[in-house]
Amino acid sequence: MPLRVAGWTILLAVGWAVTTTCATYQLYSDCVAPSSQCPAQGADDQEAVLFLVGDAGSKEFDGNPVMRHMKTAVTALDGRGVPTTVLFLGDNVYDEGVREGHPEDLRRLGAQVEVVAGTSAKGIFLSGNHDWANSATDKGLARLINQEQALRNFSGGGANVGLMPRAGCPGPVRENLEDSRGNVLASVVVLDTSWWLLEPPSASGCSPSTKSGVIQELERVLSEVSDIPVIVAAHHPLRTGGPHGGNSSSLRWLANLLGLLRENLNTPQYRAFIDSMIEVFGRASRPIIYVAGHDHSLQVIEESLEGASVLHLVSGSGSNVSGVQPIAGSRFAAGLPGYMRLDFRSGGRIQLSVVAECSVEAVEARFCRGQEVDSFQSVFRARVR
Repeated sequence: MPLRVAGWTILLAVGWAVTTTCATYQLYSDCVAPSSQCPAQGADDQEAVLFLVGDAGSKEFDGNPVMRHMKTAVTALDGRGVPTTVLFLGDNVYDEGVREGHPEDLRRLGAQVEVVAGTSAKGIFLSGNHDWANSATDKGLARLINQEQALRNFSGGGANVGLMPRAGCPGPVRENLEDSRGNVLASVVVLDTSWWLLEPPSASGCSPSTKSGVIQELERVLSEVSDIPVIVAAHHPLRTGGPHGGNSSSLRWLANLLGLLRENLNTPQYRAFIDSMIEVFGRASRPIIYVAGHDHSLQVIEESLEGASVLHLVSGSGSNVSGVQPIAGSRFAAGLPGYMRLDFRSGGRIQLSVVAECSVEAVEARFCRGQEVDSFQSVFRARVR
């Protein structure tokens, strides 16, 4: 039955099916039961499509089935004239960003560029902590500048790609999603959350250049787009049931508590960031879609705020997979390779699809339809507007 929260609609099954094959392999979906059919998708009313994928930077194109499947999907949409954008949600190059004299780093970055190469689709790359080389020094900024320049070079070769915000700046930067007639369907607001957590040196000319300035500018941007859907995109999630959320070993939990792992949600720096974002979203008094990577899983999490709501989408299994557990508000959680897409349809409708590569465990648990292992399927769909 439908559950309505502040104007957004999430379609849930009356009875959720839960399958467990190990301690961290839990799957929640309205499409998990064989008797429960996913809502039908049609190609005739697509006005634009936004793909979401993060943490894709550890494999080259030929060795990455997620990138190859996305390439096929993007090419098909381009052939039908559907405006398409791909958000690469950070950690685009493991482990230390784009180093000079390391061509393998450029090949890993190029694997993601290949998804949109040869099409009219746009690829927007966000920076993650690995793109900063996990460094708050000039080294981290230099690695990010290297990536920005590499994307410019790819763009010169015909691919419509670029880094947002520009290297060393926190954002927010606004990018409109438009249909083929130029009508604005939604606004994507991009942040560099590694800048916030690592507290590195800012590049010259950044505006804003302070955390308080970022908050003020984010509030201003949200107030300007009050009449259209807003998608806030960053590398770091605000909610997650994966390892970065503290769902891991007792030793890692203790390190989190002591603030030794800056990249995990229950450290002081990260908590301060989360609190700041949630306060902004609450004051905006409107539904927000917040998309991120960082944890290597696929998660859909719903959260109600005072007078507002946030739909958290974690899509960080572009090249690696880790365990995940359901948390408060979880509507879907899967440790599977894959990506997400938002289809903008006629009449202002937005449909979320989670596309995953079905493992042996997922097929045996009857999570994936049919018996094909290693095939990609839309394993969760919901109308979000």
